[in-house]
Amino acid sequence: YSLKNLVLGIASPICAVAACELERLDSGLVRINGGEENGGFDLISNDSTVYYETGMNDIKSYYELGKVTLPVSDEFEYIDSSAFSGCTQLESVDFPIGVTKLGQSVFNSCSKLKNVKIPEGLTEIDHYCFYYCSSLDSIEIPNSVEALGISLFYKCSSLKKAKLPDGLTVIPERAFQDCSSLTDVNIPATTQTIEMYAFYNTKLKSVAIPYSTKRIGYGAFTLCDSLTYLEIGSSVETLEPNAFTLSKNIQQIISYNPQPPVADYGNFIWAKRDIPLYIPQGSLSLYKQAAEWNQ
Repeated sequence: YSLKNLVLGIASPICAVAACELERLDSGLVRINGGEENGGFDLISNDSTVYYETGMNDIKSYYELGKVTLPVSDEFEYIDSSAFSGCTQLESVDFPIGVTKLGQSVFNSCSKLKNVKIPEGLTEIDHYCFYYCSSLDSIEIPNSVEALGISLFYKCSSLKKAKLPDGLTVIPERAFQDCSSLTDVNIPATTQTIEMYAFYNTKLKSVAIPYSTKRIGYGAFTLCDSLTYLEIGSSVETLEPNAFTLSKNIQQIISYNPQPPVADYGNFIWAKRDIPLYIPQGSLSLYKQAAEWNQ
């Protein structure tokens, strides 16, 4: 797609129900949500770049701008899968209050997308929603969001800061994998599970695993070569294989669990052997007997 801007104003009925599904035909006609025959809308062109909405006088500049403003409507609750996927010129998006879900791959591969304002009231962001948005540099997810999909920010290589919602219980698989500029992200206190490759190849400098977390998934913090400080909460039971492998610059580890978490092979294989490990008083003999920890 070459979509750079689509302004959908307060009075516009475009996409007022669900997806903003765009289809450009060989004739030059652009259909929105299946076109008029399916209850959607058509844009017809008067030249190669300017489109008019069928039945209305609004001029829609389909290629030249860089912002999408979605309409305010009581019925506008859900943006369907792949609505703007591949719109490589899209730079910013504003959502109205009332949207409750972003579908799968909505902004997948929008490589120039920089600014996204997610409103309070959204409850779900589905898989791959911001996959490969390589210009996105920060994101704040409101506390109303209860569930995040896998590979949500995969390969968002410019992303430096992310704010996850309070109340989140699972940081999903590959959520921030290959976000190679990411230095600042919170792990909510309610997090119970950090899934596989969640923070693979990021630039996090310190990580504090909350007291509510029980499992850290396979490769979750692999290749975090800027990581120097690691704090593990008292409820962590399992570090799956390679959870911290190749994070070779860790300088200090604190574990608050008096029982050493089960640490499968490869967790600290590249860590220096002489770094300090701080553990609860009375737990030394247990840690000395435990695989990986006794290294």
